[in-house]
Amino acid sequence: MPSVSFSRAKLWRRCHKAHDYRYHQRLQRKKRAVPLVRGTILGEMLDARALRAMNLKKRDPYNILSKYNKIYAKLFMEEREKYGDLPNDMRRLFEGYERKYANEDLKYLGVEDFVGLDLMKDIRFIGYIDKRVEDAQGRHFLMDHKSHKYIPDEDQRFADLQKTFYVWAWNEIN
Repeated sequence: MPSVSFSRAKLWRRCHKAHDYRYHQRLQRKKRAVPLVRGTILGEMLDARALRAMNLKKRDPYNILSKYNKIYAKLFMEEREKYGDLPNDMRRLFEGYERKYANEDLKYLGVEDFVGLDLMKDIRFIGYIDKRVEDAQGRHFLMDHKSHKYIPDEDQRFADLQKTFYVWAWNEIN
């Protein structure tokens, strides 16, 4: 049965040719865009933070950053110019996140939880929920971390259908 992720559906709606390149011809960029690299690093660090809070893995988020620092150090000078001061930028960003949420009253219940739901007999919606948490009042929330060049305004945040799909799918299967 074919599986369709939100990212795949979004790309198909935006540009059929780009969808063909990625999903049918399996073409990839030689170098990932800077915002995607930042998002990957921050996402892995936040996952490690949540897993540590769940007492599942003692993986230090700074070890993840160290891994990427080693990769960064091997880049040509011109490539490092493209990425800017990525190692220190990511460290400052994560430290800011740690300060902001040092006293959060959330219990982490899941990290990168798979969700899959049959939309029709031959199409399945799939995705991965960044974090599932419970607050002090026992309410459950799905968290989705995004990194942006600029902070999205309220309209952009509420128009993001990915979280809507994830909440719908999660509630359907649980």
